[in-house]
Amino acid sequence: MKNYFLLFFACVLLSSCGMMTERTMFTTSSDVPTVELINKIQTEVVVDKSKVLSGTAKSSRFLIFKSGPTEFADLPKGSIGEKTKRAAIFQALKGTDNDILVNPKFNVVKNKNLFTEDITVTVIGYGAKYIIK
Repeated sequence: MKNYFLLFFACVLLSSCGMMTERTMFTTSSDVPTVELINKIQTEVVVDKSKVLSGTAKSSRFLIFKSGPTEFADLPKGSIGEKTKRAAIFQALKGTDNDILVNPKFNVVKNKNLFTEDITVTVIGYGAKYIIK
């Protein structure tokens, strides 16, 4: 009987809930950077500071089963990388004529339990367009 009680107590300890909040911030070095591409096409980034864009995405995991958004921002490798963050950026840019999100600030809330994990990402930033010279 003691073994069952110890097993039950160990299961209760392992199934404790946890919550983590993470905030990140990326800054740009100038307000209107000029980008030179490999094929010598020069572009200018025009930032619209009159309106702050925001987007939210949520994903969940139960054991090995995952669910979440199906539309993502296409970012280069080595960039933000996590699918939920990319989905939040997509939601922020959706319905606008902007190409990129400048100076994004992420608020990541993770809620973990024994069998489940919920991640909610909210992003805010300024929209910008590429202008080809």
